Amino acid sequence: MIKRVIPGDITARSNPRHIIRGINDTLDDLSGIGLENVERLKQSLLHPLILGSTVRFGFEGDRKLFMVVCHKIGKGGWANADNYIRYAMDNLHHSDEVEGLKGQEYSIVQIGAGPVGDRDGADVGSIITAMATSLLPVTLFVNDFSQIRPSVKKASPPHLVAEVAWHPEFGRQELAYAA
Repeated sequence: MIKRVIPGDITARSNPRHIIRGINDTLDDLSGIGLENVERLKQSLLHPLILGSTVRFGFEGDRKLFMVVCHKIGKGGWANADNYIRYAMDNLHHSDEVEGLKGQEYSIVQIGAGPVGDRDGADVGSIITAMATSLLPVTLFVNDFSQIRPSVKKASPPHLVAEVAWHPEFGRQELAYAA
Protein backbone atom coordinates (compact mmCIF):
# COMPACT_ATOMS: atom_id res chain seq x y z
CA MET A 1 0.00 0.00 0.00
CA ILE A 2 1.22 3.49 -0.76
CA LYS A 3 1.22 5.37 2.56
CA ARG A 4 2.51 8.66 1.16
CA VAL A 5 4.05 10.22 -1.95
CA ILE A 6 7.16 12.34 -1.48
CA PRO A 7 9.01 14.37 -4.10
CA GLY A 8 12.78 14.02 -3.89
CA ASP A 9 15.77 11.74 -4.10
CA ILE A 10 15.04 8.27 -2.72
CA THR A 11 18.76 7.70 -2.07
CA ALA A 12 19.16 10.80 0.12
CA ARG A 13 20.36 10.18 3.66
CA SER A 14 17.22 11.97 4.85
CA ASN A 15 15.25 8.91 3.64
CA PRO A 16 15.91 6.24 6.30
CA ARG A 17 13.74 3.63 4.54
CA HIS A 18 14.82 0.54 2.60
CA ILE A 19 14.67 1.12 -1.18
CA ILE A 20 12.79 -0.89 -3.82
CA ARG A 21 13.41 -0.48 -7.55
CA GLY A 22 12.61 -2.45 -10.70
CA ILE A 23 15.11 -4.11 -13.05
CA ASN A 24 14.95 -6.30 -16.16
CA ASP A 25 15.65 -10.02 -16.31
CA THR A 26 18.98 -9.74 -18.16
CA LEU A 27 20.33 -6.87 -16.03
CA ASP A 28 21.06 -4.93 -19.23
CA ASP A 29 20.21 -1.34 -20.19
CA LEU A 30 20.06 -0.25 -16.55
CA SER A 31 20.43 3.16 -15.01
CA GLY A 32 20.23 4.45 -11.48
CA ILE A 33 20.91 2.77 -8.18
CA GLY A 34 23.40 -0.09 -8.16
CA LEU A 35 24.41 0.13 -11.82
CA GLU A 36 28.14 -0.29 -11.17
CA ASN A 37 27.56 -3.56 -9.29
CA VAL A 38 25.51 -5.42 -11.90
CA GLU A 39 28.42 -7.23 -13.61
CA ARG A 40 29.60 -8.71 -10.30
CA LEU A 41 26.03 -9.72 -9.53
CA LYS A 42 25.68 -11.50 -12.90
CA GLN A 43 28.82 -13.52 -12.17
CA SER A 44 27.72 -14.55 -8.69
CA LEU A 45 24.24 -15.91 -9.48
CA LEU A 46 23.73 -19.68 -9.57
CA HIS A 47 20.57 -19.37 -11.67
CA PRO A 48 19.50 -16.73 -14.19
CA LEU A 49 17.11 -14.19 -12.73
CA ILE A 50 13.56 -14.63 -13.96
CA LEU A 51 10.54 -12.37 -13.69
CA GLY A 52 9.45 -12.22 -10.07
CA SER A 53 12.98 -12.63 -8.64
CA THR A 54 14.33 -10.19 -6.07
CA VAL A 55 17.92 -9.28 -5.22
CA ARG A 56 18.78 -7.65 -1.89
CA PHE A 57 21.84 -5.43 -1.43
CA GLY A 58 23.23 -3.77 1.65
CA PHE A 59 22.95 -0.06 0.83
CA GLU A 60 23.98 2.52 3.43
CA GLY A 61 24.00 1.94 7.14
CA ASP A 62 21.13 -0.36 7.98
CA ARG A 63 19.27 0.37 4.73
CA LYS A 64 18.76 -2.34 2.12
CA LEU A 65 18.21 -2.01 -1.63
CA PHE A 66 15.77 -4.47 -3.19
CA MET A 67 15.91 -4.92 -6.98
CA VAL A 68 12.71 -6.52 -8.29
CA VAL A 69 12.97 -8.32 -11.65
CA CYS A 70 9.73 -7.13 -13.25
CA HIS A 71 10.25 -6.75 -17.01
CA LYS A 72 12.13 -7.80 -20.12
CA ILE A 73 13.91 -5.46 -22.52
CA GLY A 74 12.02 -4.58 -25.70
CA LYS A 75 8.54 -3.73 -26.86
CA GLY A 76 6.02 -5.70 -24.84
CA GLY A 77 8.63 -6.54 -22.21
CA TRP A 78 6.61 -4.84 -19.49
CA ALA A 79 3.66 -7.23 -19.91
CA ASN A 80 2.39 -8.23 -16.46
CA ALA A 81 5.06 -6.11 -14.72
CA ASP A 82 2.40 -5.00 -12.25
CA ASN A 83 1.86 -8.63 -11.19
CA TYR A 84 5.59 -9.23 -10.68
CA ILE A 85 5.93 -6.04 -8.64
CA ARG A 86 2.92 -6.91 -6.50
CA TYR A 87 4.24 -10.46 -6.04
CA ALA A 88 7.68 -9.21 -4.98
CA MET A 89 6.28 -6.57 -2.61
CA ASP A 90 3.92 -9.07 -0.97
CA ASN A 91 6.81 -11.54 -0.70
CA LEU A 92 8.87 -8.85 1.08
CA HIS A 93 5.93 -8.22 3.41
CA HIS A 94 5.67 -11.91 4.29
CA SER A 95 9.39 -12.59 4.54
CA ASP A 96 10.44 -9.47 6.41
CA GLU A 97 10.17 -11.27 9.74
CA VAL A 98 12.52 -14.02 8.50
CA GLU A 99 14.91 -11.38 7.13
CA GLY A 100 14.92 -9.49 10.42
CA LEU A 101 13.20 -6.48 8.87
CA LYS A 102 9.85 -6.75 10.66
CA GLY A 103 8.33 -3.32 11.21
CA GLN A 104 10.90 -1.58 9.01
CA GLU A 105 9.86 1.02 6.46
CA TYR A 106 10.24 0.77 2.69
CA SER A 107 10.41 3.35 -0.08
CA ILE A 108 9.89 2.72 -3.78
CA VAL A 109 10.47 4.56 -7.03
CA GLN A 110 7.80 4.99 -9.67
CA ILE A 111 8.75 1.83 -11.55
CA GLY A 112 8.14 1.99 -15.31
CA ALA A 113 8.15 5.78 -15.52
CA GLY A 114 11.78 6.08 -16.62
CA PRO A 115 13.32 6.05 -20.10
CA VAL A 116 13.22 2.25 -20.54
CA GLY A 117 9.60 2.09 -19.40
CA ASP A 118 8.69 4.93 -21.78
CA ARG A 119 10.51 3.26 -24.67
CA ASP A 120 9.21 -0.27 -24.07
CA GLY A 121 5.62 0.55 -23.13
CA ALA A 122 5.31 0.16 -19.35
CA ASP A 123 1.79 0.58 -18.01
CA VAL A 124 2.63 2.94 -15.16
CA GLY A 125 -1.00 3.16 -14.01
CA SER A 126 -1.19 -0.61 -13.47
CA ILE A 127 2.16 -0.61 -11.72
CA ILE A 128 1.05 2.15 -9.34
CA THR A 129 -2.15 0.19 -8.68
CA ALA A 130 -0.05 -2.88 -7.82
CA MET A 131 1.98 -0.81 -5.39
CA ALA A 132 -1.16 0.67 -3.86
CA THR A 133 -2.85 -2.72 -3.38
CA SER A 134 0.22 -4.55 -2.09
CA LEU A 135 0.34 -5.66 1.53
CA LEU A 136 3.72 -3.93 1.96
CA PRO A 137 3.37 -0.32 3.13
CA VAL A 138 5.70 1.94 1.10
CA THR A 139 6.53 5.58 0.55
CA LEU A 140 6.55 6.41 -3.17
CA PHE A 141 9.31 8.80 -4.24
CA VAL A 142 8.81 11.02 -7.30
CA ASN A 143 10.81 13.93 -8.73
CA ASP A 144 7.91 16.32 -8.27
CA PHE A 145 4.15 16.08 -8.07
CA SER A 146 3.50 17.77 -11.40
CA GLN A 147 5.56 15.32 -13.47
CA ILE A 148 5.28 12.16 -11.33
CA ARG A 149 8.50 10.73 -12.72
CA PRO A 150 11.00 8.40 -11.05
CA SER A 151 13.31 9.88 -8.47
CA VAL A 152 16.35 7.66 -8.88
CA LYS A 153 19.61 9.49 -9.17
CA LYS A 154 22.77 7.61 -10.02
CA ALA A 155 23.75 6.26 -6.64
CA SER A 156 26.02 3.38 -5.94
CA PRO A 157 28.08 3.52 -2.81
CA PRO A 158 31.41 1.75 -3.37
CA HIS A 159 30.53 -0.83 -0.70
CA LEU A 160 27.25 -1.90 -2.36
CA VAL A 161 27.38 -5.71 -2.50
CA ALA A 162 24.54 -8.12 -3.25
CA GLU A 163 23.63 -10.20 -0.20
CA VAL A 164 20.68 -12.36 -1.18
CA ALA A 165 18.77 -13.31 -4.33
CA TRP A 166 15.32 -14.88 -4.23
CA HIS A 167 14.27 -16.97 -7.23
CA PRO A 168 10.64 -18.10 -7.67
CA GLU A 169 11.75 -21.66 -8.55
CA PHE A 170 14.93 -22.17 -6.55
CA GLY A 171 14.24 -19.98 -3.53
CA ARG A 172 16.75 -18.04 -1.48
CA GLN A 173 20.40 -17.84 -2.54
CA GLU A 174 23.02 -16.28 -0.29
CA LEU A 175 25.47 -14.37 -2.49
CA ALA A 176 29.15 -14.15 -1.67
CA TYR A 177 31.77 -12.69 -3.98
CA ALA A 178 34.77 -10.46 -3.73
CA ALA A 179 33.80 -6.80 -3.36
